[in-house]
Amino acid sequence: MKKLALIFVCIFFLNGCSVKLAYNFLDFIVKWRIGQYVSLEGKQDDYLDHAMNEFHRWHRHTQLPLYADYIESVLPTLRSKENITGEWIHAETDKVQELLDISLNTFLPIAVNLVHTFSHEQTQQVLENLSEKREKFADEYVDISEKKQYKQRKHDLTDHIGRFFGRFTDEQKALLDDWAKAIRPFEIQSLEQQVIWAQRVSDAMAVRDDKVQLRARLGNIVLYRTDDWDPKLQATLDYNQDITYVLLANLVNSQTDKQRQRMLSKLEDYSEDLRQLAAKAH
Repeated sequence: MKKLALIFVCIFFLNGCSVKLAYNFLDFIVKWRIGQYVSLEGKQDDYLDHAMNEFHRWHRHTQLPLYADYIESVLPTLRSKENITGEWIHAETDKVQELLDISLNTFLPIAVNLVHTFSHEQTQQVLENLSEKREKFADEYVDISEKKQYKQRKHDLTDHIGRFFGRFTDEQKALLDDWAKAIRPFEIQSLEQQVIWAQRVSDAMAVRDDKVQLRARLGNIVLYRTDDWDPKLQATLDYNQDITYVLLANLVNSQTDKQRQRMLSKLEDYSEDLRQLAAKAH
C-alpha cells in the first residue's frame, strides 16, 4: 500500500515549537484545527473537550514512549557516519507513518461521534471551508509562475529540515537547488485530487445518521492513501518521493561535524522530552 510521504523523522513534531510546549497544547491545537472547518455547538464542544482529554491521556501514556523508542532506534545509524541511502529513509518514513496511523485509528471514533451530530448547516460549512482552502492552495501553489513554484517547493522543504542543519553549506545548497529543479510539477493534479477528496467528505456527511457507514467512509478519509489516485499523479508523486528521499540521504551524508552534532542533540532532546511527558501520565 502506497502512503503519503512524510519528509523525515522531524515531520511528526510541530514546526518551530519545543516538544513539551507543543504537546501540552495538543487539545487546543486539535480543536483549533477543527474550528477552521466548522463551528461547534455547546454539547458538541463539551463532547470534544471530554473526548480530547481522554485521547490526550491515552496518547501521552501509550504513544509517546513509542516515539521515544523510535528516535533512539535511529540514533546509532545517524551517529555511525555510515552512508545513509534513500531506501533507508523511505523505510524509516514508513515506520513513522505506522506510528501515526495508530493515533489516527484511535481518533477515528471521536470524529465519527462528532460528525454524527452535525446539522445540515454544519456540513455545508465544512464543504464551504474546504472549497476556500482549495482556493488558497491554488493561489499559493498553482496560479503562480514556475519560478515561484520552484522557490515555494524549496522553501517548504528547508523550513521542515532546517532546524536539524542550521546554515546549509554551499554543497548542500546546490543539492537543494538540483532537487527543486528536478521535482515534477504536481500542484494542478493535487488540486484536482482535493476536489475528489472533498466529494468523499460530502459523501461521508450524507450518511452521518448511520454510524456504521459513516465510520467506513471517514476511515477512508482519515487514513488517507494514494492507492486510487489518478495514475499520472501517482507516478509523479512516486518520482518526487524517491528523489526527495535521495536528497535527504545526501544532505545527511554531507553534514559537517557541527551539523551532525546539532541534529543528534535535537533528536536526543526530543526523545528525553517525550519520555518526561509520558511519565506525567502516570
